[in-house]
Amino acid sequence: MASTGEMARHSANAVSAAREMAATSTAQDMQQLAAGEALYEALSSMWALRAARGDDWQEILNYVQAALRLHPHESFTEAQCVAVVSILEKFLVSSVALDDAAPRKARRILRSAGLDPWAGISRDDPSDRVNDEGSGLTETEL
Repeated sequence: MASTGEMARHSANAVSAAREMAATSTAQDMQQLAAGEALYEALSSMWALRAARGDDWQEILNYVQAALRLHPHESFTEAQCVAVVSILEKFLVSSVALDDAAPRKARRILRSAGLDPWAGISRDDPSDRVNDEGSGLTETEL
């Protein structure tokens, strides 16, 4: 069984790498690519320890990993990086218990930032659409 310390270390590494991606998003250079690879590695380490977490947590982690696999790290916009940081902090790093709606909320955050974890296999999901103002999720949802 994985230790809480290992998960905390990998989670902190993931948040740090995602923030580095956001900081380098305007440069679109090798620095952002390296940060994306570091993020993906940290997420993979978290996945290896997934047995210690619930199904909803695992589903959300899978969404973030899929979004990273489907979209080139070096082309992430600042908004996409912020969405990933938001998901990490709200759902994957937090010790707050997740409810059944958490995976849908995480998927909405990703999709509103243009990071569809189901790209290629998904159809339009009305629950993932932008709000009436066309701005995607509200600030409180991020």
